[in-house]
Amino acid sequence: PERMEFENGICRFTCYRDTGLVEVPGWQLDSNFRKKYESQLFEGNKFKYFYTGSNVWSNEQYGKGYFEIRFRFQNAYGMWPAFWMYGNNQMDEIDFFESKGERNSQVHIDIHCPYGCDSHYHNGRNSFPMMFGGWIKSTLNLKDGFNVLAGEWQDGYVKWYLNGVGIGYF
Repeated sequence: PERMEFENGICRFTCYRDTGLVEVPGWQLDSNFRKKYESQLFEGNKFKYFYTGSNVWSNEQYGKGYFEIRFRFQNAYGMWPAFWMYGNNQMDEIDFFESKGERNSQVHIDIHCPYGCDSHYHNGRNSFPMMFGGWIKSTLNLKDGFNVLAGEWQDGYVKWYLNGVGIGYF
């Protein structure tokens, strides 16, 4: 919480170089994380991150609908802002928006389904059986002002929009 501030309806996230141990959130501390970083965990659930930021997530499960984020980039090499949703099994993911601070005119969209998407993403014939995505180039410099990235998730398809213009369809 100390890595974000709210002012005039805007949430600003800040990243800091960190020198201490940080408690790993429960949703991140799964068997894959433990397997990969077991030797770097202390006191059961504390990890030495070199940089820390903040995030917002919902305890509610969402599926299908229209989602959007209004954002503005800063010149921040190495930052990776994102807006995405998990499926029921926490492995399947729809990335409505990802970027990197050094890619001021690109956004990344994706569907990650390493084992075929679970029932939260499909029912019967409307499945997403494979991964999809990539970097979408824009003629805009996305740090010059606010932008809106939107996603429409319906049975059998996902659409992405940047400032009202369609940029992806799966």
